[in-house]
Amino acid sequence: MDAVNKWAAGLSYGPVLSQTDLYLLKTELELHPILLGKHSTFHLVFNILTGQTSGFNQDARDRDLAFTAKDEPATMPRVSQVIIITPHSPWCTIVKNERGVTMADICTQIWKDYTDNTVTDAEFASVPPRVQEQIRRCAMHNRNAAVSGGAWGAPYYSPAPQTGGFKRVDWLRERTFFETLQRNDNYAISRLGRRTAITAPPIIVHTLLPVRHYNNRFLPREKRAIKDGSDYQSQPRSEALHAKPYTREPNFEPTLLSSRTTL
Repeated sequence: MDAVNKWAAGLSYGPVLSQTDLYLLKTELELHPILLGKHSTFHLVFNILTGQTSGFNQDARDRDLAFTAKDEPATMPRVSQVIIITPHSPWCTIVKNERGVTMADICTQIWKDYTDNTVTDAEFASVPPRVQEQIRRCAMHNRNAAVSGGAWGAPYYSPAPQTGGFKRVDWLRERTFFETLQRNDNYAISRLGRRTAITAPPIIVHTLLPVRHYNNRFLPREKRAIKDGSDYQSQPRSEALHAKPYTREPNFEPTLLSSRTTL
């Protein structure tokens, strides 16, 4: 009988553990190599702004690769629920699948959480004015991209005034590309408290990649200028996309509003 790859899609390898099972068994959770950014032939390219997923390989830099492993389990052992947090926003994303959380589940739920939910007035007021302005500029850029179909190098125009609030993806500013998922218990405890971090479903930390770093890392050199729009002299670059990553003020810590997270 052929051995079954432990990361194979489906129900062939091991049971799906609940939150209680995982806590009682004290099982060490292993993340899929693709999510860790350690797969030898496939690097996940996931744009949170559009929800698009594809892959990258050094030997195939001239084309995107299909994300054929999307239905493989995100963790081993497989679990029915994970919580994802990130240093780049105050929210958490809860991903559920009674048949075992897959990589597609994680990408889909992150995209939905950040594009379906708006930033409340209280949340927006909790950040310094400088960051508020960056969020406004990114919201304008994101809406322009949506109107133009997301085409790179699309003609720039003055956007209409912002209405209906900012999306959570606007809060991320330039960091809209997936980088890695990883376990970081110390950070989870600092965000959620020791009791929650120990007894809650697995908590995974999500790191994001700025747009300009994505261009430099994954695009062939001859295409970088076109991709970031730098060869369009009539198109001003958005300051938000090239601003330095926000460093928290000494006394600033966004409140984690897990009750507002889409389940």
